[in-house]
Amino acid sequence: MDVKLLRGQGKKVLFMECSSEFVDVIMELMQAPFGDVMKSISQESHAFEGKYPGSALCDSVVQLQSHPYLFSMKPQAPKLINLEKRLEEGQQHACTVNVLRKHQCTSETFGNGVRVSSSEDDWTNNCAFDVQGQQEFEVKINRGAPETYVMLGIAPLDVNVTQASLYAQTVWCMQLHNRECSLFGSGSGNQQSPLGPAGSIVRMKLTRVNSFLHLQYAHGEGSYVTAFDNIPMGTYCPIVCFSVAGQSLTMESLPVHNGPKATMKREMQFLVTNRMEVLQSSATSAIELIAKSNGESLKGIHTETVRVTASSVRRMLAAALQEREDVLDFAFLSVPESSGRDSTVSSDSSDHSFELTIPSGSNTTGAT
Repeated sequence: MDVKLLRGQGKKVLFMECSSEFVDVIMELMQAPFGDVMKSISQESHAFEGKYPGSALCDSVVQLQSHPYLFSMKPQAPKLINLEKRLEEGQQHACTVNVLRKHQCTSETFGNGVRVSSSEDDWTNNCAFDVQGQQEFEVKINRGAPETYVMLGIAPLDVNVTQASLYAQTVWCMQLHNRECSLFGSGSGNQQSPLGPAGSIVRMKLTRVNSFLHLQYAHGEGSYVTAFDNIPMGTYCPIVCFSVAGQSLTMESLPVHNGPKATMKREMQFLVTNRMEVLQSSATSAIELIAKSNGESLKGIHTETVRVTASSVRRMLAAALQEREDVLDFAFLSVPESSGRDSTVSSDSSDHSFELTIPSGSNTTGAT
């Protein structure tokens, strides 16, 4: 995504003007686990003269994790936040579904999906799937014969598929049948499903909403209905449990949106200061920021359109954690002007340059 920088004297960035999409990325990062953000920042360690922010803490935790005898349970390593995907605006693609692990099932792949069949009875046929590591996903299954009992849901990534009646363990799923559907949530037992009888095609979607995960289902091309809205944050995978031998279904992934979730109103514009303060855009705020950093004269001020990259976002976060006063300058280094060029002329990447002086005591401004 692109943003606009307003540079002043000495090419110092005064503020950044951005759309709501950029703020969506920041809002999402602010809700991410601290360790995940720190691991992402560490990728920019080469940009710092000394240690990157939080390096001592991160290094000591890595050292602790190298001694498993200290832990009562296996610690989870921080995940690397994929900022590249977060910055892809509106791009959609379908992931490939693969079998993660299975028990008493056979499988074969096709296109971006997989066909799974059961071989035993009494809810002992279980299969867990991988959606290319996606933590939020949307899948579609086709059962063929809607009169058969099948459980469709999610389970922790390390789920033990050899367990009988897996749906009664730490999983969240819906029992599909052409007469009625029932919910089973993390050992809570049978509950009435908000959806009616299921047909051959059922869709399932896992999304994050604030500090919980929501699991939704839809029959055919119908609208989604939320079945579970309080699933703890974690890494989950789709699962299927068959009741008897000889059942089969196909599962494929539906296109997912890679960009940030649209939490801000799309028509809103924002200003980001050199201290990483995010403000609603207004003429008053812009004038105040200019006057604070550039004085009354607007000589040498020009705008510059730049592309926000994963590297620049990581630099912004790192500089903000250090309470630096040049967050934007650190994230978006200015390009040196060619020799012999008039320093008052804006760079080739500049969209607009102007010179304006605010008369002393005047409440109005006029461009020349």
